[in-house]
Amino acid sequence: MAPAGTGLVPLLLAGLASRLALLIWAGWQDTHMAVKYTDIDYFVITDAAQAVLAGGSPYDRATFRYSPLLAWMALPNHLLHPSAAKVCFCAADLGAAWLMACLLERRRAPVAWVKAGLAVWLFSPFTAVISTRGSGEALVTCMLLGMLCLLDAGRPLLAGLCYGLAVHWRLYPIIYALPLLRNLAMRRGARLLSIPGIVFGAAAAAAFLTLGGLGYHLYGHSFLQETYLYHLGRVDPRHNFSPFFLPTYLASGGGAGISIGGVFGAAQALLITVLGWLHAADLPYAMLLQTLAFVTFNKVSTAQYFVWYVSLLPLVLPRLAAAHNRGQLLWAAGMCSAAIAHWLAWAYALEFLGWSVFLPVWVAGLGVLLAKSWLLACLMPVPQGQASDGFLYGKACKKKIT
Repeated sequence: MAPAGTGLVPLLLAGLASRLALLIWAGWQDTHMAVKYTDIDYFVITDAAQAVLAGGSPYDRATFRYSPLLAWMALPNHLLHPSAAKVCFCAADLGAAWLMACLLERRRAPVAWVKAGLAVWLFSPFTAVISTRGSGEALVTCMLLGMLCLLDAGRPLLAGLCYGLAVHWRLYPIIYALPLLRNLAMRRGARLLSIPGIVFGAAAAAAFLTLGGLGYHLYGHSFLQETYLYHLGRVDPRHNFSPFFLPTYLASGGGAGISIGGVFGAAQALLITVLGWLHAADLPYAMLLQTLAFVTFNKVSTAQYFVWYVSLLPLVLPRLAAAHNRGQLLWAAGMCSAAIAHWLAWAYALEFLGWSVFLPVWVAGLGVLLAKSWLLACLMPVPQGQASDGFLYGKACKKKIT
């Protein structure tokens, strides 16, 4: 259950009202304005669902590069209403908030910080706007938070199944495998492997392989290529938050672009591994650091990716509140926000005004990279502190999974 007295219901109702308002606005803007509110990917998903409804493959729709489960989920767009999937995504936003409240109860967070954490999630533009534009990132958030809740309840088998589903849906959660296994092992006095960890890993592998096998059986190599292989080697010459886009554009996908990408990817993988190993005692915090590092140094970075670490921020706010460098963290967060706003201004000029500002966009991307790197550096030395004592994944917790 959610913490008593946290004011969860009013927050959820306010979150619901804001999303309903944005959905209404989306319909008006899409109809009356040249700049559309709905993300182009939402139309891709809807078209993929139409292909499934006609008895074909979702991958008959060019640029559909997701699990077929997402296309199946979008079938109500044709059977009920074009915005039906958006409603599901918004419901996932609210469900994620409830799961966060449950986990914060285990963290023994003060009521004020629980409310603040839920407000960060419910009213951040990286959640409210993105879900109403038609992005389903909140679905993966619910899977990962559900996994943490199941681990909290001492159910590694079910938690593993949930984790396997999340990795099938979006490959990026695979980066959490090391801290997950290490955390389960540390609570048994081991370094990496334990019986609960083996159960968790076997269940996750079973879920991932079963869903992958089903997808391959139904749609063949197209499923493997578009759902997995494309993302493993993805580069994007179009402008995005990563400054890697311009070298890729200039190299036309070859030569120096690939060499730079290899170095970039190796450094990213090493940093993620080190962070996961060092901070595994507090699992949500390790996941936050890994996600921030992954998004910051990824060769492609879009606004949807920001949801990945914003979804973990409420769980660690009590720990950050107890940090000795709170002022520095606030400055770093403010610089990140300013850098992102600066990038968005140039990107708008490029995308919608047609200005030739590739170089300023690239420089702005470097600013985002530096600002996020500074934030990550400020987060790494934050001590565990009293705020996280008693949370299932913290060092002070004595409860074991059976």
